[in-house]
Parts: sequence; structure tokens; C-alpha cells
Amino acid sequence: MGCWDETCGVTQVPIVSGDPVALIFLTNCNAYHDKEYPDNHSGHCYSTDIWSPRALPVLAKYNDYGGIEEFAENWNTEWIIKGFQRDLIEKPLGENEYHDHAVLRAEVNIERLVDLVHDNRVEILNAYTQKPVVIGFMMVHGWVWDMWTTSLIHPWQDDISLDQVIAHGVEFYNGLVSLLDQSASDGQIPMNLYTFRGVVDHTNSFSAFGDSGNIDNIGVQTGIRGYREKLLTMAKQGLAAYHPDVVTVITDIARYLCFHSHMDVLRKTYAPQSGKGSQTQAFDQHIALAQGAVAWMRDKKDSCDECDEHDEDE
Repeated sequence: MGCWDETCGVTQVPIVSGDPVALIFLTNCNAYHDKEYPDNHSGHCYSTDIWSPRALPVLAKYNDYGGIEEFAENWNTEWIIKGFQRDLIEKPLGENEYHDHAVLRAEVNIERLVDLVHDNRVEILNAYTQKPVVIGFMMVHGWVWDMWTTSLIHPWQDDISLDQVIAHGVEFYNGLVSLLDQSASDGQIPMNLYTFRGVVDHTNSFSAFGDSGNIDNIGVQTGIRGYREKLLTMAKQGLAAYHPDVVTVITDIARYLCFHSHMDVLRKTYAPQSGKGSQTQAFDQHIALAQGAVAWMRDKKDSCDECDEHDEDE
């Protein structure tokens, strides 16, 4: 089959063998987003409008053949596998036994999922249209993931640190616990536990788990928003917010919220990347482009700062 470099979904810089990566499974939602203009030829508003994250990233190393290796089996990989075991459209072995592999829920694991996605064999049913939609993935350099998961950025508000986002997660979790206690005492389940709206106010970054958030495309119904059910399950089990398992889940989700804020504010689009089958790295050209971009942005920023100072003087 040969070896090749992958492409980082943020920088478009090649990912070479052994590089640390964050692999994000994606659901194609373009057709759902706009039935009249399914190709979004005039552009789109959100980073999740064409492809939407299905799960939190799997942190691993690139294996030189389009897949990953050296990743930890943890609660998130278990969550991913269970989700695909539930949602996969099963397919028999195709005409090409080396490419059209069988898709069987009972045989799902992370490595096989990546291979099947590479073979264009993974589909699930769209929750609204009940039509098959394609699953893809994108990889992001590990250093990008590390850089973008230390703080959450807002276009119109002050940035906040990862620790503050985690604190928001604790507040959200304790809100779920309070709602469960309320339902136990009066025998009625609050609507908040159905919609996850109003558990915390809009200033809390975990409020994105309400139906109005854009952390994934709500049309696919099986994306990042689904992780609120993981938090609710742990709350139903009576686990306190300081329980190690709860801390781990909240922290992993908080890191993703930080990453997604950068995707959103920096106008990046989730999508499988070009360059498969090639080892053309062109690092000199990437460096030249980055240097040119930095120089242009510094000039633009200086010009804007001067305008702001002039307006303040007047």
C-alpha cells in the first residue's frame, strides 16, 4: 500500500511518521446544513457546518500509512467504540478484499475504524433524514493540540485559562447533580435534563452543551454534544465532582472546548485534508508562507492599533 504523509487540519503542514497527533473523527453534515445548496458554494458560518466532530480526539502517533499507533485505551476510546457499535451501518466484504473490508459492529476498534474510514467504508444514519452520512477524520499536529488547549478564546470577551474552563465544567456537573436531586425530591424530571439548557448561564463555557451551542452540528445528533450524557451518567451514579473519573472527563472536555474556540475564532473548518498518497513536504514553502503571513499581520495589527489610539485621542 505504500507510506505517505498526512496533513495537519489546522496548519496544513505535513505530518510525518512518528509525529504526535490528535485524530478527530468527523461526520459529514453538509447535506443537512442546507438542502437547497448542499455544496455551500457561498461559504458557511461555523467550523462545523460541513464536517462536524463526532468525538473528542484520540491522541497518538502517526504510523506512516494513514493510521495511528501508540495511543492509550481510555474512557474516550471506549466511548468512541461504543458509539460506533451503536451507529455503524454494517456492510459485507466488498468486491476488493484488500480495500472493501467488511464493516461489522462486533469488530470495531480504533485502528480498524481508521482503516475503514481510509477505505471510505464508514457510514451512519443521519438522525433527522435517516439517510446514510459518511464518517471521516482529520489529524492535527500534537504541538497544535497542546498549544490550543491551554486557554479558551472569545471574539468579544476576555480569554480564559484551561483551569477556568475546568472550573466551568465542575459548575456544570454540580448543576446536573442539583437537577437530579430536585427530580428525586419532587418526582418530576426538570426539562433541563432533557435539553441541558439553563444548567449554567451563558458565561459558562460548558453552556455550549445546550442545544444552541455550536461545538458540533446539531443536525448530526451524535457529536461532541453527546458527551453531556457521560457527565449525566456519572452524576446519576452519585460521583462527586472531585472524583478522579469525573475530573478526567471534565478536563478532557475542557481541553476540547479550548481547541474548538480556536477553530471557531480563527475561521478554521473541520474537514479531511488533502495530500494523501504523497510525501511532498515543502517545508521551505510552508516557512516562507508563515513568515509572510506574520509580517502582513503585524503591519495590519499596527495599523489598527494606530487607528484605535487616534479614535481615543479624539
